[in-house]
Amino acid sequence: HPFKIGTALHTGSEKNTSEAIKEYYNEFFIITDRHIEEAMKLESLIPKAKKLVPDGEYEIKIEDEHFIGFIDLLAPTTVFKREVEVPNQYDIYDFKYSNNVDNYMDSKQLHLYKYFFEKNNPGKYIKNLYYLFVPKTSIRQKKTEDLNQFRMRLKGEIEELEPHLVQIEYDPEKVIEFMIDVKELLETDEYPKDMTYLCNFCEFQKYCVEGEDYMLLPKNERRNIEKIEKKVIWIYGAPFTGKTTF
Repeated sequence: HPFKIGTALHTGSEKNTSEAIKEYYNEFFIITDRHIEEAMKLESLIPKAKKLVPDGEYEIKIEDEHFIGFIDLLAPTTVFKREVEVPNQYDIYDFKYSNNVDNYMDSKQLHLYKYFFEKNNPGKYIKNLYYLFVPKTSIRQKKTEDLNQFRMRLKGEIEELEPHLVQIEYDPEKVIEFMIDVKELLETDEYPKDMTYLCNFCEFQKYCVEGEDYMLLPKNERRNIEKIEKKVIWIYGAPFTGKTTF
């Protein structure tokens, strides 16, 4: 599950790899080979990612009447090869376990974090905005491979992956666009279907996309029992007395 893997990545960056994998496994009732292979990726990539970011505070909440957000890492701005901290100046780091770098470069997320952090913390400023991209690999086991052969190939693939930092420039227009989008959302009364890859993570996909409606609850309305043609009969009996066979 991509969200649970992303959460584990955050935990590993803040704490350590073993805590991240423990948290990841605890999200599931059954651990399969696929889970173990994701843990292999985390075990290799988390130490590489941690080397790229400085010390700081994790999961910093920004909240006011207009916005709620969480900064993955807020670190003091430093100069002279990270040896001297600049008073009241900070850098924001956001972790992304993704190969879709271009999509995030157009995101409003970090621009909003800077704007609302400074708005809610007078006298403190955000100097730099960074994305930490941790790359993915999605290779699968071939029919000609046994499990050990596949994992050896996977291990080699993972070892070649390198997380990297990407700095973005603050653009106040992104904040204005966000405010306009919110205004339009609050005022709209029509919601046309907009199918994207995110549908794959939605619990209503079967209903919305494929039309499977067997899980819909019946309408909450009174029925006229005089017109009922079908009747439901409840059969009570002790276990294993033949109810199902009957």
